[in-house]
Amino acid sequence: MPEILITDLSHFLAAGGTIGPESGAARELAEFLTEIVAAATLATSAPTTMAVKCRQRVGRKICGGPIAGSLDATEEVIDWSCPRCETRGEVRGWEGTLWDLTAGLAEH
Repeated sequence: MPEILITDLSHFLAAGGTIGPESGAARELAEFLTEIVAAATLATSAPTTMAVKCRQRVGRKICGGPIAGSLDATEEVIDWSCPRCETRGEVRGWEGTLWDLTAGLAEH
């Protein structure tokens, strides 16, 4: 059964808004989530394939499949999935973070 990862990005951030965990699995997950947030909030169409690679382990190897995602602004959630291993998830709590690029799109 594919993994479903439901996360709140704010749980991974330090007081200044940067990634809180300094190393280890929590840091790697936070970096993965911030890449998804940046790509999804920059995308002009949804869903889109991102330049983010899946980090799920399939057997003993990292999947590495392309992450597809979309921003649902009405729900304030970013849905993402990997078509290769079928891992999927949601990211909440991304609004106003350093990786939220929606404000930059509105200015252009």
